[in-house]
Amino acid sequence: MSYATNVTNLNAGTRSDAPVRTGNPFFDMLFSMQKASQQALTVYGAPAEKRFTDTASQQSTNAVEVMSVGEEVLNVGARTVQGNTVRLRRVVVETPVEKQVSLREEKVIVERRKPTAASQGQDVLTEKAVEMNDSFEVVDAWKSVHLLEEVVLRKEVTERTETVRDTVRRDEVQVEQPTGKALVRHAKA
Repeated sequence: MSYATNVTNLNAGTRSDAPVRTGNPFFDMLFSMQKASQQALTVYGAPAEKRFTDTASQQSTNAVEVMSVGEEVLNVGARTVQGNTVRLRRVVVETPVEKQVSLREEKVIVERRKPTAASQGQDVLTEKAVEMNDSFEVVDAWKSVHLLEEVVLRKEVTERTETVRDTVRRDEVQVEQPTGKALVRHAKA
């Protein structure tokens, strides 16, 4: 077997457990080291035929197969929830109060006295009637309403920004080529 034949077989992707012999000790050593490194790499990764063991693989008989690729999107909105309730209630309370008030009283007093010089010569022997009323004040109490203040119940709106963090998932498609290399293509948004 010649050196050119062995190199061609290796480049074509044929796997052989037999060591490659070229007749040249230097090339034989290089090929054996290359084979050892390939075997070491296969220990860390699953063989190509066993990479998709978690999904059931079926051989397609159709001319065209379509695989849907999707992703999750984090949707964030706001909803209103009921918080604390504030209630204003007006009740009437009674408080005893007192105020001082001055009351006036007028009495008619009848007294007799000696005539004065000014009253001399007035008609005396005629009929005459004079009336005078006495008066007095009594307490008259009433109530009136005065507004002291107004209590307003209103809503004040404030806004704040919150950051929502989460993890979203998406599909990735891995295409296996005959060379054994996996190509990763991301779904376009």
